[in-house]
Amino acid sequence: MAEQVLSTQMPDKVIKYIERHKKPTRQWHTFNFITVLVLAITGIFLFTPIGSTLLNTQVLLIGKILHRVFAVLFIINWIVWVMREPDTGWLASLKHIFAPWNENDRKFMASFFGYMWSPKAGHMPRQDFVKSGQRVSDFFMYFILLMFIVTGLVLWIGPQRGIPQGLWNFFKMGHDICFMGWLILMVFHVYLGGGLFPAYGKQAAFWMFGSGYVTEDDGLYHWGKWAEDELEDGRNVLEIPYGVKPQRVIEQEEYKKWVRI
Repeated sequence: MAEQVLSTQMPDKVIKYIERHKKPTRQWHTFNFITVLVLAITGIFLFTPIGSTLLNTQVLLIGKILHRVFAVLFIINWIVWVMREPDTGWLASLKHIFAPWNENDRKFMASFFGYMWSPKAGHMPRQDFVKSGQRVSDFFMYFILLMFIVTGLVLWIGPQRGIPQGLWNFFKMGHDICFMGWLILMVFHVYLGGGLFPAYGKQAAFWMFGSGYVTEDDGLYHWGKWAEDELEDGRNVLEIPYGVKPQRVIEQEEYKKWVRI
């Protein structure tokens, strides 16, 4: 009797989930978040008057060591990511950045700021795996990261190893400018990907920090072309019965992939 009641309450249907971010990419993103957070905190104390005012020399020295260690870990993390995921890593994202734009891409960018301000006012044009707005953001992000590395290396070498003081000061200013540019990008990134943007909702944070899967409805709404291609291909699509927690099924599927590897 209980089974009959349950069967009438739970529709006999499935919900399709599309894998948007593979596990190596999600692991890279998590470790990247940790390294960037440490670099930002230590950098604020090392390169602003806050550090010299609040902290003594020994603490600042520890902060400098931490900053350098996590800078190396940051770079290693990006190298490991592209080795583990050559098809979806940062080299693949460079292809998205420089790919030709179509009419939908141009319409998306023309409507982008209005969409950010009032996402419910209208629906945006169909997009691929990387939206045109994100392609612009990624371009500036990679440029800033490259400048971060170049200026950081010069600061690391320092005047004590032959870098002229004037040149060192110039690169320090460049490092500071990179931080300000990165901070602006991160505000948008957290707003969109952290579950604050109304059109994405709270589930957006779980697309990268959680299972990496999006529902069929979310995929078609936000990345129409990409979702349609994935649904037609079927290899990265899971059909999960209604009422079953998707996380457990997704973990089982990832384990099967790991065993096959």
